[in-house]
Amino acid sequence: ILCLGLGSPTDSLQSRFQLCFFLEVVSPDITAYDPISSQADIDLLAKFGIKTCSENQHGAYTLAVPTLAFMPHCEIRLYERFIRANWTTERLLRLLLIGNDLPMYIERRVSHSSTHSEYPCIARLAPLLTVDALPTHKDFPNALNCTAVQRVPPGALPAETDDTFWELPQLAAANDADDVVAEPEARSTNPPSPPSPTC
Repeated sequence: ILCLGLGSPTDSLQSRFQLCFFLEVVSPDITAYDPISSQADIDLLAKFGIKTCSENQHGAYTLAVPTLAFMPHCEIRLYERFIRANWTTERLLRLLLIGNDLPMYIERRVSHSSTHSEYPCIARLAPLLTVDALPTHKDFPNALNCTAVQRVPPGALPAETDDTFWELPQLAAANDADDVVAEPEARSTNPPSPPSPTC
């Protein structure tokens, strides 16, 4: 289990709610990283048996085993780097992602011609995902809004000989801005209301 972008649970009520949700749905063997984590955050996570990474890999964590990745409200660049680091059939099928609704990212950026060149992994993968949106909690509407459980269903990926899908442009150099957590706006708790456009 990998947790990225949780923020500071010792300093943020929303982060504490996200942590409580996370601890309700996960099992042991958890690794977490957020560039804003304080020593108090690290100590708090350790009390729950959560290990913290010492090195910022800017999202480029490769999946050697089936992994649940919890990435609440991360920037699109961080999702792109994480998916790129696992850009093989074998690794993508190991991933269960709880994070921002990736098809919604692409849908909201459809008017931006640069989306497919800047975020090719998300643009290509998003239409193939099964997406189950999480409900918005009435007391913490921002904590998990626009958040969904996402996975690649078996048989959905093209053959690895399909260069139009698997061949990627060169990746731009990472910087700390890639790791900044997006702050989503609140959305209404009424079911018909659309999710926040900032997700």
